[in-house]
Amino acid sequence: MECREYRDRVGAAVDSVLPKSDMEQFRTHMEVCGGCNAEFKLQTATKRFVHDRVAFVNTPLPLRRRIADDIRRADRPAFDGIRRWFEDLATQRFFRPALALGATAAAILLFLSGPNPQAPQQASIGAADVILQSVANYTKVLRGEITPQVVSEQPAEVLGFFRGKTSFAVQVPVMRDCRLVGGVLEEHDGQKLAHVVYMHDGQLIYMYEADWRSVREGKTLHVDGDAMRELEQTGWHTRTIEGGKSVVLWTRGGTLCSAVSSLPPGELLACLQSSGEEYSRWQ
Repeated sequence: MECREYRDRVGAAVDSVLPKSDMEQFRTHMEVCGGCNAEFKLQTATKRFVHDRVAFVNTPLPLRRRIADDIRRADRPAFDGIRRWFEDLATQRFFRPALALGATAAAILLFLSGPNPQAPQQASIGAADVILQSVANYTKVLRGEITPQVVSEQPAEVLGFFRGKTSFAVQVPVMRDCRLVGGVLEEHDGQKLAHVVYMHDGQLIYMYEADWRSVREGKTLHVDGDAMRELEQTGWHTRTIEGGKSVVLWTRGGTLCSAVSSLPPGELLACLQSSGEEYSRWQ
């Protein structure tokens, strides 16, 4: 059994519904692959914690159907990580409150697996370059290495998770034809960061947010000269980078936002600028 096959079956193994013949191959692989072994322990420990501590909430059928539609559209290999995450949610009639689950899963993962030398470390990515960090984190979300700590389509709920935890006003815009997925709170060199995730026509839009004043001072984060000049002059900066990814930076009040997607630059910019007056509702 290869690692990919293992990951496809780990949920069934944790739930004790994997066929006996597959379970034997599963255990054999787990004995020789430390990474897969750690993933099984993580999911088992997380499920046990959730079962004991977190109450179920009924998930509306339309939401489950919309997530299933996203899964069917997102059929590219790069979406394996986020699709696995969506599949885990969509196959359940009930969603667990994700804040407690996400925080607990992260803590258990660190405890069980320790440092992963193959995983890119945020502190080493372009030192403190906001654009490079944004692109790296976009890739982590696609791979399933970053998953939301709060899962909701409601901006108010996602904002409630961030409220009081950052030095800047986290932005959760209501964008036309874009579905909010959730958010993550992270830290870089003492600087709190917000990550907000959307889906648009089966394409991921990842949004990185930081304190604009701190970035301008260049103490822990910075943007390059071209981006800084455009941001200060117009409030926006757009570029296309490796692999055709689009990056759009903009400022709103004391917040610097950096969105990354495989959408064409014009389409990504149109999404971000479609929020209009509704944008301010969630500040």
